[in-house]
Amino acid sequence: MPVAGGLMNFFDAVHGRIELVDPATGDSGIIRLLGSPMMDRMRRIKLLGYASHIYPAADHSRYAHALGTMQVMRRLLRQASLQKDMWLQTKDALAQFGDPPIENHHQLAQHMLVAALLQDVGELPYSQATARFLRPSDDVRHSVRTSTGMDPSGWTGKDVFTTVSLQKEKTVSQSGLNYLFLVFLITGHCKLGSGEHVPASLKALRHMLDGEVDSDRLDYVYRDAHHTVGGRGTPQAVIDSLLYYDEFGPVFSDPGPVSEFVTTRIALYTKVYFSAENRFRIVLLSTLIRGIIERESEFKELMQRQTWSNGLTFHEFQKLDDIWLIAFIQRLGSDRELADRLNPRAKKALDILLDNSDYDCYWVKPGAADGPEPIPDSLFFDTYSYHEEGFCACAKQSIRIKSGRYDLIGNPIGLEDCCGPFKTLFGSSDPIERPESVLMFKPMDLDPSAWRRIKSAIEEGRLYSSLQDADPFSPLPVESDTRRAAGFKGPTIFISFCWDDAAVVGRLLAALHYRRRRYYVLNDPFHRTGDEPGRTSVEAATHAEAVIILFSEAYLRRYLDQPNGFIAREIKVIGRRREGEGVPLATLTTCPFSTIRDRIPYDMLGLREPPNVGDPLANAADSVIERAIDGVLQNFDTEVRGEK
Repeated sequence: MPVAGGLMNFFDAVHGRIELVDPATGDSGIIRLLGSPMMDRMRRIKLLGYASHIYPAADHSRYAHALGTMQVMRRLLRQASLQKDMWLQTKDALAQFGDPPIENHHQLAQHMLVAALLQDVGELPYSQATARFLRPSDDVRHSVRTSTGMDPSGWTGKDVFTTVSLQKEKTVSQSGLNYLFLVFLITGHCKLGSGEHVPASLKALRHMLDGEVDSDRLDYVYRDAHHTVGGRGTPQAVIDSLLYYDEFGPVFSDPGPVSEFVTTRIALYTKVYFSAENRFRIVLLSTLIRGIIERESEFKELMQRQTWSNGLTFHEFQKLDDIWLIAFIQRLGSDRELADRLNPRAKKALDILLDNSDYDCYWVKPGAADGPEPIPDSLFFDTYSYHEEGFCACAKQSIRIKSGRYDLIGNPIGLEDCCGPFKTLFGSSDPIERPESVLMFKPMDLDPSAWRRIKSAIEEGRLYSSLQDADPFSPLPVESDTRRAAGFKGPTIFISFCWDDAAVVGRLLAALHYRRRRYYVLNDPFHRTGDEPGRTSVEAATHAEAVIILFSEAYLRRYLDQPNGFIAREIKVIGRRREGEGVPLATLTTCPFSTIRDRIPYDMLGLREPPNVGDPLANAADSVIERAIDGVLQNFDTEVRGEK
């Protein structure tokens, strides 16, 4: 293997020559990582996914992005001699990560560069669509738990896949790299926990890898802009104005370059990532995957006996790239007998993905009215219910400016206080073209009479109660109401939950649906609308024959902060009915019981003490979800039989 500086050179359109010298060894350690299977896989995943179909020149891979992110990190470390300063600040805290020890600032820089290079190895192809449905298997999570000594419950799928990739890759261990430190740098997870438990010096390192202005964003913003909409400024101009990182984030000497960086990022979200053309294709792929998972037993041969609903094994994750996924879609499309087994909407999505049918798009204002309206299978919607949570152009005090000109008013100050005309723009928390609206995709050749019916339903607000079934991004993988569905049995179960926990609720519903049990949930935001807040919540809790409450920090925070809100009203009705009618009640949780015990309103529910809520269900193994549901159903059936 040639050493760095020989013929192994890379020249990038954004950053110029990419340096490959390992700062700790001075040899080709980083080059060996470039040849690893996890890096080779990133050559076969486009960074922009379907957006590259709209901007044909923007077909750069996650491999190119990884190299660029590493180069940005190298320049960040050089700026203001950050390497030695950070080593002095972090050397004591680094001892917690064990062997092999990190003994000098060269080794610290080595780990920062490798973390920047590998920060995307856990990504899925077309992740805006696939990450919603494809999660790590129980075996993969167990492997992470064993290798790190940490519980991956609550970790994102990307964090789990990243961690197991680092564990399985021999090049990482053979390079003398500290595995647990790399896991922390990339994912933020360590045995100390999070938040105040993590030393300030380690928080500063994390801001360089995952923060408002980090090595990742300084590459992808300018890389994506270079190939799509263009942009103002350069990553080097931002780096040149950097003074330092601390536990709160970056501090710059000049608001100009970083303001241009933030505005370029906003433009990308609005014009590229969230554009109608891009989202249409994401909606189609999401619809198709949901349809396949609904009936995946019929597609096992095509899926090479892989069952997506049970999670991906590490081997399945490794082979899943753009090429595999596109070939899978083409194979499915060529077997019409097999394609006909899809539900009509998923089949239509498959046909469009294969032949690029012509569609229009329209923004539709929210509305609510009784009487759901059937939606033609050729009509698709994007509620933007699944996009980057909490996106904000520039959160207050997350980027700070320190300059002599501000000495008399406070130093450093937030970028939002000194960015002039950008201030209003930075205050926006949503880059969607029409926030609070729904994007509708209509075929150009839709029958005029059908289009008139749809327009009438939109104007009268009758369409929105049906969107839950048409929205491929809904976290509820099955219907939200089986009370009147044929073949379903048992007492009608109402689940009280906070929409923040919808992913967990979706898995609970899937388990109930598989067991053919009658249930009902309020599918936010469509049910919980109208002039009388909480009306549907009260009705749902009033008519339930059994109740499951899914406690979480978000649920209890909503209960305490909104005394007249939906959750507070549900709890009030549930408690009254439990005391007066003996309605069966089961309590589950998304988080450890110790974190919510003192906030559970058990007295309002007619209980004498905090209830048993079982194991945390956030990102729990399938077996844990199924065990929890089986226990609930057994208790409900026993109580109902006892009443009779």
